[in-house]
Amino acid sequence: MLQALLIQGEHRTVINWPEDRAKWDSGGGLLWLDLQAPSEQAMQELTKELDLHPMVVRACLHPEHRGRLREFTSQMLLVLNAVGRSSEGGKVDVGRWRTLELNVIVGRRFVLTVHPEMVPAVAALFARWKKAGEGKPTLEYLLFSLCDSVVAGYYVVLDRLDKYIDDAETSIFNGEVSRHVLDRIFALKKHILYLRRVLGPQRDALGALMRREFDFLSPEMRPYFVDVYEHTLRIIDLLDTYRDMISTALDAYLSTVNNRMNQIMKMLTIVSTVMLPLTLISGIFGMNFAHMPLVGSPAGFWITVGGMVVLGGGMWTYFRHKKWM
Repeated sequence: MLQALLIQGEHRTVINWPEDRAKWDSGGGLLWLDLQAPSEQAMQELTKELDLHPMVVRACLHPEHRGRLREFTSQMLLVLNAVGRSSEGGKVDVGRWRTLELNVIVGRRFVLTVHPEMVPAVAALFARWKKAGEGKPTLEYLLFSLCDSVVAGYYVVLDRLDKYIDDAETSIFNGEVSRHVLDRIFALKKHILYLRRVLGPQRDALGALMRREFDFLSPEMRPYFVDVYEHTLRIIDLLDTYRDMISTALDAYLSTVNNRMNQIMKMLTIVSTVMLPLTLISGIFGMNFAHMPLVGSPAGFWITVGGMVVLGGGMWTYFRHKKWM
């Protein structure tokens, strides 16, 4: 699916591409082409119309899912990873999200965005820019808006991660020990490491965009790209913080399991200690000797049982007094 937006100052027009190319050629302005689920035929047609570099076409048809920045003779390729919806749920459903590759090709008078699936950040930005007066009608500001929308999408995921980490910590400190809690901790750790691995190259690409000089980027726009880069750094710092929190939560969970196991072993040891003298007494009176104390006495059994109860109760009281249980 291909959408085309012609931006001529504050005037915005959705056109049919390439049928209405004459409007762009004659009237000038900025052209934004958004292509979803690219095919080889569609990319060949765009190559003829926009003179795309072969490496650009290859990157769009064979996504590598890694952020990067490449500069060619008259074009630039920026590969970003945006947050998108996923139909697959997991043990930790952080809003059913996943990352989607977004290829941004920047030419002299056009911006081409190519992505294999619908990217919410791009769809929302395209809908906003169709309205007159939305955003500065320049190529560099459109590029900034795309980068900013992609980076801003990660804050929604971070908020959900923060909530799930708080819930996991609350469960642990309330003494909940179960396989469900452990699975949730490991799933959160997996999500955090995955995001950290995705955002590392994207940070480098945005850093290169911020530092290097391009013909179509004016010095006045550099602070905008610095802001996007700093937001990416902040997201990565938050992910590192969340990773430390998850590690601490895992240590707390293991400590809780060990403490519970120690309590169980202590109770079993106390019960065994109480039962040991009682077993000894019953063993002594179970010996087959003709002459033993209380043997043959009508009250012998009850005296022995009463002594065992008093001895067991005394030991139990002594252990509680010593706070061993």
